[in-house]
Amino acid sequence: MNTIGPSHTPERARVLALGGGKGGAGRSTLCAEIARSLVRHNQRVLCVDTSPSCPNLHTFLHAPEPSYEHGPDDPPPLGMPGAHVADFIEDTGHRNIWLASLAAARGYPYVAQRIDPYELLEQLHELDFDWILIDLPAGLDPFSVSLFTLCDLPTLVCSPEPAAVRVTTQFLRATIFHALDHHPDADRVDAPLT
Repeated sequence: MNTIGPSHTPERARVLALGGGKGGAGRSTLCAEIARSLVRHNQRVLCVDTSPSCPNLHTFLHAPEPSYEHGPDDPPPLGMPGAHVADFIEDTGHRNIWLASLAAARGYPYVAQRIDPYELLEQLHELDFDWILIDLPAGLDPFSVSLFTLCDLPTLVCSPEPAAVRVTTQFLRATIFHALDHHPDADRVDAPLT
């Protein structure tokens, strides 16, 4: 369990993030399968696709493609005043599984979301679900590393190919440094070691 993220309470959903850095390792497939498994145990599940440019979790959940159109009556993009992730939750057609795509919550196509990972996690904690599964995109961007580090159950997904192992190792290294930097018991020594 995570020691630097917000403490878990029975009143809020458990948050599991699937990360690893390498595309094609199976994070989206695993996310959808975990969601279906949890539903068989009468759990209410929100899946969050955080890919800014190529969301695909909807295909594994047999849900409609996220809408990228923003009209005057649509909610503001995440990170803007008054925006909340709840405004972007869609029904998947599966009993007790919902989907939120951060790609649909952007102001402009193919631009990363402008929401802080801490703010997103805080908004997710306000929602009425038993589980929130976060499908992180490929890469080592600070947003993904932060979400992975702060969630309740950070889970690495890696295929056995050498490139995947290397990128997953780099992803894990980034999350460890992030965790060490943000841990409440971390020593704050600004002077060089002697």
